[in-house]
Amino acid sequence: MSSPRARVLLIVAAACIGCARTLPEAHAYLSPTAPQPPVTAADTVTRLVLDSALASVHARDAQPIIVSTSAGHLTSRSLPHSSRFVLALLSAAEIQRFADDHGDVSYLEVYPVQFNGDTASVEINSTVAIGRPSHQGPVVQDGATSCDWIVARHSDRWVVVGSRNCLTLD
Repeated sequence: MSSPRARVLLIVAAACIGCARTLPEAHAYLSPTAPQPPVTAADTVTRLVLDSALASVHARDAQPIIVSTSAGHLTSRSLPHSSRFVLALLSAAEIQRFADDHGDVSYLEVYPVQFNGDTASVEINSTVAIGRPSHQGPVVQDGATSCDWIVARHSDRWVVVGSRNCLTLD
């Protein structure tokens, strides 16, 4: 069985998601979120954790990625630079609209950094938004994989220690 991180399949969508008929066509309309330099410790820690999580993803180059947050704390300063993936930040509503228009979509949901002295943790969930044929009703989600990522400060820099407490719900 592969690790929870390796099973993460990520897709990205953008504002023009209703313009295309198929998932590959939808990807042609994507507007990636360009990473900016981090400003806060939370930006730096989140960027490091996302970079580590993406390093374990086995997908073809330029695979689109959805990165979402329910707390609205992520910005382009939290995203890593990647030559393998196209990254975009979307709200839960935008992800659901994409799933409604193009079918089930996997994505990452990143939670706020929790600091405790010289350590920090970030929870990342990989989940699936299920398309609703009628485009109405409650948001529909399917199984998820969740991991807490641990980061420690060594001297003046943050270093990813690894993931822990990984759970998969089907």
